[in-house]
Amino acid sequence: FWFSTYSMDIVLDLHNRLTFKLVSSYDVIFLSIFATKALVTRKDNSVRTIRRNTCCQMYDLNHYAFKVRLQRSLHINNPLMGQWH
Repeated sequence: FWFSTYSMDIVLDLHNRLTFKLVSSYDVIFLSIFATKALVTRKDNSVRTIRRNTCCQMYDLNHYAFKVRLQRSLHINNPLMGQWH
């Protein structure tokens, strides 16, 4: 339990620091579509294209939460900026 809370705190800190750095340094930030689930799933239920450790690391970094945090921060700092897909 302690390790999972500690790792979540580290990821949250990473998200916050990176979001602040990006928002304060750049006016426009392009975010690509990063579908973690599509990368991690097995093809034909037999073989993965990436290894298990890489899959676990991708899930641990919580890419969607970072994207949401970055979008919120952009909206707070620049309310006139729209959202384009």
